[in-house]
Amino acid sequence: MFWKDDLERMAWLGAKEHLIKPETVMWIILSDDSSIAKSSVRYGLSMLALCQQSKKGHGSKILILHREESLCSKDLPTPLKGADILHQKNANLGAKIVVKLNLPSKTISPEYRLELHTMHQIGQWIEVGPVTSRWEGALMGVHEGRISAHGVGPSGKLPQKAILEYPVMDMKLVLNDDKYTAWGVKNILNKNFSYYIRIEDSPASILFGPMPSDDEADFFVLNLK
Repeated sequence: MFWKDDLERMAWLGAKEHLIKPETVMWIILSDDSSIAKSSVRYGLSMLALCQQSKKGHGSKILILHREESLCSKDLPTPLKGADILHQKNANLGAKIVVKLNLPSKTISPEYRLELHTMHQIGQWIEVGPVTSRWEGALMGVHEGRISAHGVGPSGKLPQKAILEYPVMDMKLVLNDDKYTAWGVKNILNKNFSYYIRIEDSPASILFGPMPSDDEADFFVLNLK
């Protein structure tokens, strides 16, 4: 399907249901230098990749067929860094695609859970939490974006109401010269209980993890553009 670059209407959502179907073995992206350089395109692709990974695992297959030979994985947003990259004029391209289709998916086990709950009516909600450990509270921050609401509740479903323990809002953090605005709570999280944040605009990156108990902080950081 053709890509529609329209973040305001969350046009990237149009491909979500196709990607998360069990019968969809690989996501193939046709790109070139000019399109992959657009921050709006990179953000939409990142959000779509996060949807795919939450349903199919972080080793789900993504193949980028790039027109030029200049693209490297280090140039891609975090959710796309695991993608395979082939040049569109690569010799025996068809055979190489078939080989990648038949390879087993990679097994990647991050220490966090992340799922998107995104609809036009409710906006962009991100759910995060631990996989097997226990978080003594949670924090999420955005760089070049805004947070407008947060909540805590059972995993997999936006909470209708929540009791937030010691909520904090609009904290200012700096990481590698990037300025983040963060919200957080002290609620205990485990594999069955998550932290939910609604983001506005299209952040260039997000950070999240357990609420730090002192000056030392260890966050997960995802670059989305």
